[in-house]
Amino acid sequence: MLIIVLLQSYFWVPTYDQQTKGNPDRLNTYITASIGDASLLNPILSSDTASSTIESMVFEGLLDRDEELRFRGRLARSWEFIRPLAFM
Repeated sequence: MLIIVLLQSYFWVPTYDQQTKGNPDRLNTYITASIGDASLLNPILSSDTASSTIESMVFEGLLDRDEELRFRGRLARSWEFIRPLAFM
């Protein structure tokens, strides 16, 4: 029985040369694993590794700086800076 299962898997599992036969986009898909779900998506309040990793993936490509260090949009079309509240 074990030999039949191993022989069947030999023909069923695609080889390295044939891995794009059924799905050509298979080589363009990237999977990133983390230790858990993000608890917060606020970069200011980031407290654990999982949250900071996912935050960087979400927020990294939104804004960029030009040669004169002014903000410019990469993916973001518009943005607004909000001043933090002053605590008394």
